[in-house]
Amino acid sequence: MNAEVGASSIRRLQTSLRQRPIRELGGELTIAKSSGHLVIRSEVNGQTRTISVDTADVNFHTHPGTCKDIEGASKCAIGVPSSSDMAEILRRAFSGNRAHVIASHDGIYVVQVKPAYVRALLNEAYADSKPSEQKYWNTLTAEARFTSTPPSLKRLVETYAKRIYSEFDALEEWFYTNFERTTYRAFRKKWLAHARGHSSPFDVKVYTYGKHGKGTTHPVRVRYANLRLPLSNYHRR
Repeated sequence: MNAEVGASSIRRLQTSLRQRPIRELGGELTIAKSSGHLVIRSEVNGQTRTISVDTADVNFHTHPGTCKDIEGASKCAIGVPSSSDMAEILRRAFSGNRAHVIASHDGIYVVQVKPAYVRALLNEAYADSKPSEQKYWNTLTAEARFTSTPPSLKRLVETYAKRIYSEFDALEEWFYTNFERTTYRAFRKKWLAHARGHSSPFDVKVYTYGKHGKGTTHPVRVRYANLRLPLSNYHRR
């Protein structure tokens, strides 16, 4: 099942990119009963390059800064999801989050953790788990899982999240170090190749804006598969 982001929410995200002073906007997208589309349910303002939002089924935030090669590295704000974004998206996939939508001047990025990767980490986390710990998780409601993660799973996810952060941080470091010898376009191409690589845990889609920056050339869709899998399937081996 795919859920489409509503046109009014797309317009809100695009409008926020042009607002001054520059600051990030973030919040929650939820499915509207009337249309079946994902719409903005709540929003908060952040700082120029940072924001904090509570975990939800589908989160969003913006990257309103731009990167013009002629202005120098110190004034370059990348539009792709940051290394911190990617690490946090991985963490939240195990706390109830299905997807993260990031709007920038590049377009709209939809980042989700692949279901197969979720299953693999669950299998690894529960291979030697204590029966009482698994029982504790299995008795939780879906809502409680947003804020309750078993220690063994939390430790494993954090290990992988740090690895993800290091990989994407290295890409950013490469870009800023070679800023005079490359372009943001080249960096973005390199970033997408890594984010979409065979071994990547992420499914990354990018939707470009329409003529005169209005809407997007294709509907922005989020895969709405149930990533909060019942852990009763992951018995101790």
